[in-house]
Amino acid sequence: MINPEKLASMLENLSAYLDILRDYAAVPGDEFLADRKALDGAKYNFIVAIECCIDIGSHVIASEGMRVPSDYRDVAEVLEESGIIGKDLAEKFKLMISFRNRLVHMYWKVDDELVREYLENNLVDIGDLAKSYARLIQG
Repeated sequence: MINPEKLASMLENLSAYLDILRDYAAVPGDEFLADRKALDGAKYNFIVAIECCIDIGSHVIASEGMRVPSDYRDVAEVLEESGIIGKDLAEKFKLMISFRNRLVHMYWKVDDELVREYLENNLVDIGDLAKSYARLIQG
C-alpha cells in the first residue's frame, strides 16, 4: 500500500526541482545558452527531477506489489501496465529517462540546444507525470 505521506514528500521534492527548471526556461534562449552556470544548473536539475520521477514510480511499484522493473525504462512500462499512466505518458517518461541517462553517462555528448529544447517543450511531461502520481494520494 502506498504511503501517502512519503509520496507527498517525494512529490514536493519533484515540484521544487520543476520550479527551478521553469525558472531556467524563462531565460531567453541565447542568454541561457551563453550562461554556462545556467546550463549546468539546468542539466543537474533535469537529472534530479527525472530521478525523482523514477524514484516515485519505483516506490509506487514496490508499494503496490507490481512486477519488479528490469531497468529504469521498465519503470514506465510497469506503470503503464498497471494503468497508473497512459501509453503516451509512458513513452514520454521513457524519453525523459533516456535524456537523464545521456546527461549522466554521456554528458560530453549533450548538445546545449537540446537542453534548451527540453526546457521549452518537455517540462509539461514531468508535470503530467507528477499529476498522475498525485492522483494516487487522492484516491
